[in-house]
Amino acid sequence: MKSKRHSHKSSLFSQLLAGFAISLTTVGLTTLSLNYLSVASNLEHEVQERAEAIARSIDFANKGLLETGNIRALKQIVQKYATFPEVVEVLIIDPNGNTLAHTNSEEQSQSYKSTHPELISIIQQIMQTGVEAHHFMRMHNKPVIVYLSPFQSELFNISKQHGLVLVVIDREIEQQKAQQIFWQSTATMGTGFLLIIGIMGFVVRKIVLKPLDRLNKAVLISNKTKKFSLPTHLPNSEIKFLADTFDTIFHQQQQIEMVLNERAELLRKQNILLSNLAKHRAIIDGNLQEFAQEITLIIAHLLNVERASVWLYDSHDNYLVCLNLFEPISQGHSAGAKLNLADYPAYFKAIDTEDLISAYDAHHDPRTSEFSQTYLTPLNIRSMLDVPIRLKGKTVGVLCVEKVAVCRLWSAEDENFLRSIAELFALAIEARDRQLAEQALKQSEILLRQQAKELETTLQELKLTQSQMIQNEKMSSLGQMVAGVAHEINNPVNFIYGNITHVNQYFRDLWNILQLYQRVYPIPTQEFQAGIEEIDLDFLAEDLPKVLSSMKVGIERIGEIVRSLRIFSRLDEAEFKEADLHQGIDSTLMILEHRLQTNSERSQIKIVKNYSHIPQIECYPGQLNQVLLNIINNSIDALEEKMEILKIQQKKSLSQFTPTIVITTESINYYWIRIRIVDNGLGISQEVQSKLFDPFFTTKPVGKGTGLGLSISYQIIVEKHNGKLYYSSEVGKGTEFAIEIPVCQNSCKAA
Repeated sequence: MKSKRHSHKSSLFSQLLAGFAISLTTVGLTTLSLNYLSVASNLEHEVQERAEAIARSIDFANKGLLETGNIRALKQIVQKYATFPEVVEVLIIDPNGNTLAHTNSEEQSQSYKSTHPELISIIQQIMQTGVEAHHFMRMHNKPVIVYLSPFQSELFNISKQHGLVLVVIDREIEQQKAQQIFWQSTATMGTGFLLIIGIMGFVVRKIVLKPLDRLNKAVLISNKTKKFSLPTHLPNSEIKFLADTFDTIFHQQQQIEMVLNERAELLRKQNILLSNLAKHRAIIDGNLQEFAQEITLIIAHLLNVERASVWLYDSHDNYLVCLNLFEPISQGHSAGAKLNLADYPAYFKAIDTEDLISAYDAHHDPRTSEFSQTYLTPLNIRSMLDVPIRLKGKTVGVLCVEKVAVCRLWSAEDENFLRSIAELFALAIEARDRQLAEQALKQSEILLRQQAKELETTLQELKLTQSQMIQNEKMSSLGQMVAGVAHEINNPVNFIYGNITHVNQYFRDLWNILQLYQRVYPIPTQEFQAGIEEIDLDFLAEDLPKVLSSMKVGIERIGEIVRSLRIFSRLDEAEFKEADLHQGIDSTLMILEHRLQTNSERSQIKIVKNYSHIPQIECYPGQLNQVLLNIINNSIDALEEKMEILKIQQKKSLSQFTPTIVITTESINYYWIRIRIVDNGLGISQEVQSKLFDPFFTTKPVGKGTGLGLSISYQIIVEKHNGKLYYSSEVGKGTEFAIEIPVCQNSCKAA
């Protein structure tokens, strides 16, 4: 560990020295570079000034020597400058380009165009513009500065034309001086650099590394002991500040660890509570009151606040109504308080638009200050944490936590926990709404089923009413027709029946006179004898009484039929009265006599009457006759179908089969009588039996039945007469219909 620490120490020392050396080197090189550039610039400026001074002195000499024509003196002056070590060349040119003077006497006669062709364009431009200039270039393989100074003279005869003084100065000497100065500065700086590095090494070891080593040991010990001890004898410098910082950090770290542990424990409790609340049956059942009571209790204890409450908007979104408020001090729950939205616009706007309201000082927070006088001050509330409860993006309520007496800074954990509770409460509201919707849907379905059933019943009743109206109209028309026919037949029958007695008496009187004549005149004349023989008087006397007797029997039969028709139609009776059932049955059989007789298709249907002594009953005779007619008609149809099937099958049993209808009347007790109509026809299948009394149901071919007979019969017996109509049947053996009717309708109704 010691060698490792020594290695770190050496490494830090090397890094500090290397960093300082790099910084110092960078500063030194930058300084040298800037110094070199400055020196070079100054030397260059000096060279430029020297060239300018030479050009101006020659220009000054030109003004006097050229005007006096003393060119020779001018040349001597120019040649003197050739003795200067830095002067490369001095040249005077007239406006025509001729060389007036040159430092080299051999080139004085030459034109500058031949000596300096690279300067031709520059020289011409300066001669024309009259503006002095300098130019850097290489000449004779040397870096030089060429200074060009224009001048005028009366000697040139051409106005606005300039001569030119051209001075060429060697820059190589200036560069050598700059380099010499640079290397001298570099040597001086290098010596100082080494001296400074040595001093810095000593200082770093003494002032930095040793205190850092003591600080490092203290830190290593603190990692093991978890407690930092500040080293002694530290210099009053950044290291001392660093040590103090470490001491502060360690103490803060301990406090932070305590806070983190507390928060971790709080988060663990919150997660456990949220997990348990998510499974709470009140959420599944949508029981908001129970869930609100549970969460306000948990919030108040877990967040250590004096008030926790749940508020929901009313149905019109005009008020915020307290669903449940829990106060740990009183351990009591309350509800019912209201907040009007119009009284607190800033608060309700914040609730609708912001994620939450975290008010450290609720009296001065712009979102909650509206509550100061009416709500916060009376209850001594200082801080508020309100989280909106949102369902499908709409704010439906608020989860409110309030701190009394002192202000509280709400932590992120508090806010997140309350958000989670608000989301769970939104789930409970959604479950409640879903259950309400399901209940409403079920009630709607029940109502629709009831309405459908009622509609179906109404439709059935309407169909029955229509069918009954049609049947009643038919029966009424039939009754009227039967009554009319009976009335029309009854008159001539009565006339004939009344005169038969007289005719019989007249015949007896004439026969007595004839017999008296035969006794008085025993021997008739020949002509009279021939007449007696021709009419066969003896046969006539014997047969005529028989004929009259037969006519009387026929007239009596017609009278019975007429009476049966009148009884069946019941037009001569009141609508509801006492009636003789036997008379109604007989009249019905009389009407159906034509269907009972033998015809070419089948044999006669036998009617067996088993009448008991029964009292007259209160009924609607016409409607009761209609029931009897429908049932007996159906029995005749069943017998005809069976005989038709037996005929097709060509069985010997057809000749042995006697179609029979047995009609039995009997008293059940003092109050009820029963009519049983039994046939030995085909019987009724189970499939047909379930629909037998349904309106418009028929098994007969199209055009032979409407399916209304038995449904109307059932309605007449059950609804009109408070009776019973039922049947029993066996396929292939026959069917029995039973009608049970109370003797007295008023007694039945009273009962």
